[in-house]
Amino acid sequence: MLRFRPNFALAATSFPWSRLPSLA
Repeated sequence: MLRFRPNFALAATSFPWSRLPSLA
């Protein structure tokens, strides 16, 4: 899990911040 976590973590932080402005 930690092997592909760096990429997932980056996308996880990018998705919320990217969708928030859209929803707001």
